[in-house]
Amino acid sequence: MKAKIEGGTDGDEDIHLVVADAHPVGQPDGQTMIAEFPKAGCAPESGSAKAAQMDKARAAFVAACGMPPTGAPHVYLPTATATITGVGFFDLKHPTPQLGRAPHDRELHPILKFVITSACR
Repeated sequence: MKAKIEGGTDGDEDIHLVVADAHPVGQPDGQTMIAEFPKAGCAPESGSAKAAQMDKARAAFVAACGMPPTGAPHVYLPTATATITGVGFFDLKHPTPQLGRAPHDRELHPILKFVITSACR
């Protein structure tokens, strides 16, 4: 796992988490996917019926793994595992490559539940 806060002039301060399947079935090693924890209180998160779930998931990640930095991502233990529940989202390909982008441009965004199953730090 790798994570960072999306910052900069157009960053929304979501936690951008790069995940990989620990045991990929029928996929080459190194396949990754982006999962995002929205920042509490930001639109459209703040108006969502799922806002409390999103906030709880982000808080669970921070409690288990710490607050990631803005800019360069923090790399967590390669043995870290978690169960993540979120909404499947198709993100358009960005003009600059995104860290952890899946080949099919799908993400989990927002994450609604995060349960750490083995230590990330």
